[in-house]
Amino acid sequence: AEESFFHADPHAGNLFADPRTGDLVILDWALTERLNRAQRRQTVLLVLGVALRDPQRIFAAIDALSEDDLQANAAKGDVVRGQVTRFLGELSPLGAPGFAQVMRLLAGIAFAGVRFPAPLLMFRKVLFTLEGVLYDIDPSLNMDLVLAQQALRRLPREMPRRVVRPLTDGETSYGLPLSNFDLTALALSLPLLGNRLWLQVAERATRYGLVGLQRALNGLLPAANAGEA
Repeated sequence: AEESFFHADPHAGNLFADPRTGDLVILDWALTERLNRAQRRQTVLLVLGVALRDPQRIFAAIDALSEDDLQANAAKGDVVRGQVTRFLGELSPLGAPGFAQVMRLLAGIAFAGVRFPAPLLMFRKVLFTLEGVLYDIDPSLNMDLVLAQQALRRLPREMPRRVVRPLTDGETSYGLPLSNFDLTALALSLPLLGNRLWLQVAERATRYGLVGLQRALNGLLPAANAGEA
């Protein structure tokens, strides 16, 4: 579908488990929103760009999602690049960032003055609400793992249609809103992940090492000054 709609208020009172079938029933569809295919594609590319620690890919996805031209607006472009750099620098090199965590990056950029479509901001709010509901039900449940499992189940069903098209094809009319070109580009970027993580670890070690050295010197200098006095 060119557009997909979602329930925009999935709090616990609107969720019901059918005791006979075990199915989840979602109540009260008065508040809904829609994301078009391009927005869904760029959201997925944003999440995967963060997973790959690829700042250029992240910036391109945010530029496509925003209502501002970040290439033409140098001030807002610099704001986004700064937010992305800070966000990546705070990520643990050993952990995989989650979907909701990436949405917090968008929230920070929006608060800094970059405009995004209202449905996308509503989708971000929905994810936070669902995250809280799922935690109350089962703190060990990983929403990102569930989403990844669904994507991996869907991709093999699409392969008969994908394999007859070239790897550089830009068609996105699949259940997973990524083109063959997107998947090829992501696969080519994957080997660089190790280098990016290594650089992040080295940068942190250097930064913390210098901070520790500075603290040690600050502790010694008063004593030295006292001795001279």
